[in-house]
Amino acid sequence: MLHNSHIHLLHETLLKNKMTKLYFFRALVAFVTSLVGIFVPVYLYHNNFSIILILLYAIGISSTYIITAPLVISIINKIGLKYTLLLSTPFYIIYLISLQYITQNMLFFHILWLSQGIYMSLFWISFKAEVIMNSSRENRTKQIGTLQTIVVLLTAVAPIIGGVFLEYVSYWNLLIIGTFLLILSNVPLMISEDIKLLKIKFKHSDYIDLIRKKTNKQSKISHVAEGVELLLSTFIWPIIIFVFVKENFAVLGLLYTIISLITVVALFKVKKYIDKISKKKVLEKASKMLSISWYLRAILTIFGSVFLFLIETFANLITNIVTITLTSIFYNNTNSQNFMRALLTRTIYMHGTKIILSIILIIILLMIEENFSNLTIILFIGMVSSIGLNSIVENEIY
Repeated sequence: MLHNSHIHLLHETLLKNKMTKLYFFRALVAFVTSLVGIFVPVYLYHNNFSIILILLYAIGISSTYIITAPLVISIINKIGLKYTLLLSTPFYIIYLISLQYITQNMLFFHILWLSQGIYMSLFWISFKAEVIMNSSRENRTKQIGTLQTIVVLLTAVAPIIGGVFLEYVSYWNLLIIGTFLLILSNVPLMISEDIKLLKIKFKHSDYIDLIRKKTNKQSKISHVAEGVELLLSTFIWPIIIFVFVKENFAVLGLLYTIISLITVVALFKVKKYIDKISKKKVLEKASKMLSISWYLRAILTIFGSVFLFLIETFANLITNIVTITLTSIFYNNTNSQNFMRALLTRTIYMHGTKIILSIILIIILLMIEENFSNLTIILFIGMVSSIGLNSIVENEIY
C-alpha cells in the first residue's frame, strides 16, 4: 500500500504538470520494448546468429545513433520535441517488422540495426530533453525515482508475455500486439503541449569539440562506464542467462518478470533512504555493489549455481538505484542553455565506448573459441566499469 507521502508525490509529479503525459507515454513505450526488446539479442542467438554478428548489430545501432543525432536536433528545431518523439514510432515499428523476417534475408538484419539506431536517436534525445525542461530541479531525484518505479512496475509483466508468445505462439502475434500498443502510447503525448525551444545549432564536426573540451573529465569517465554497462547488460548478459535457462523464452521471461516485481517492492523501501542522503553517496555505494554483482554473476554462472537468481535480483535493484541517482545528477548538471550539448557529450562517450569495446571483443572472439565459458569471462569487465559510474561530479555544469 502506498504511504501518504508517495500519494502526494504521485499527485505532484503525475497530475499537476506535463510529466503526467510524458511518463505515461514512456511507461507504455517501455512496456512494448519489454515485450520484445530484452529478447532481441537472444532471439538472434537462438536463430544461429553468432556473438560476433550480434556485436556488429550493437555497433550498427550506436553508430547510427551518433550519426543521426545532429540530424535529430535539426528536426527538433523544425517540428519541436513532441513531434520528434512521435516521429520515432514508425521506426520502431519497422524494427519490429524486420525482426519477423530476419531469418529469411540478411537485408533485414541491416534494417534491424539501422531502424533501431534511428529510433533511439529520435526517442532518447527528445525524451531526455523533455525531462530536463519539465522536471523540477529540487525534486528531480524524487520524481525520477517514483516514475522509474512506475515504469518498472508497468513493464514487469511484459517479459513473461513476450517469452510465452515467442516460445509457444509466434513472433507475428507479438508483433501485432506490440504495434497496436506502440500506436496507443502516442495518445498521451499527442494531447500534451509542446515546448518552444530556442534554435540549437550542432553539426557532426562539433563532436570533436565536445571530445577536446577539457571540462567535465570525471563525468565523461562516468559516460564511458555507462557504455560498457550498456553493452554487457543489453547484448552479452541476456544471452548468457538464455543459455543458462536452456534456451527457453518463457522461462527467461518469467525470470525477468519475477525479478522486476521484486525490484519494484524493494525500490519503494529503498527510496526513502535514497531521498534522505546525498545522491553522490548513494551512487558511490551502489556502483561498488554493482561491481560485486558482476563478479558474482560471472562466478555463479560458471559454476551453474541456483543462487544466480538471487544475485540477478540484487543486481537489478542496484542497477535501478544507479540509474535513478546517476540520471538525477546528470540532469541537475544541465540547464536550458546547455542541455543539448550535455546530452550529446553523453551520447558520444557512451555509444563511442560501446562501439570500441564491441570491436575489441570481436577481435578477441576471432582468436578464441566462441563458447559459453569465454563469453562469461567477459562479464568481469563489468567489475571495473561499474566503479567508473561513480565518477560523475555533482553540480558540474556542462
